Order: sequence, then C-alpha cells, then structure tokens
Amino acid sequence: MGMAIASKIEHDTNTVIAVVGVGAFTGGMMFEALNNFKDSCLNVLIILNDTQIGIDTKTGAFNHNRTTNNKKDWIQRFGLD
Repeated sequence: MGMAIASKIEHDTNTVIAVVGVGAFTGGMMFEALNNFKDSCLNVLIILNDTQIGIDTKTGAFNHNRTTNNKKDWIQRFGLD
C-alpha cells in the first residue's frame, strides 16, 4: 500500500501490483490493507497466490469463503471490485 500511496503523491499513473500468498492473511495485516484500499482510490492490482499447500488441514471461515465458486463475491465483501 505504501508504494501505491507514493505513486499517487508523485502523480504516477502506473498500476502497483501486489502478489500476496494466502499465508499473509493469517496475521490480519492483509485484511487491514484491503479495508484501507476500499476508501483510498489507489491504483492497485492484488494477485492472490494460492499454492494449495498448508501446514495444517484447511479449516475455518477464511478457507470456506476463499474457496467459494464465485471469487468476485469474496472480493466484493471488502467493497472492492
């Protein structure tokens, strides 16, 4: 998000690309960033890199919501599209 804010300050029209692994969501900082992106009007493309590999069995609400057939619904929950 910092790179996107810097680009906006510099009036740069390039798109900032963030490649994020699903493990990044467990700490909560990625959810904070998604919430901030909603209102920031920054030019960012977020790529979710799901390797389908985990240390433990995939359980819980995050896994259920992430594996939904309609990924667009999952993204729209953050007010993004």
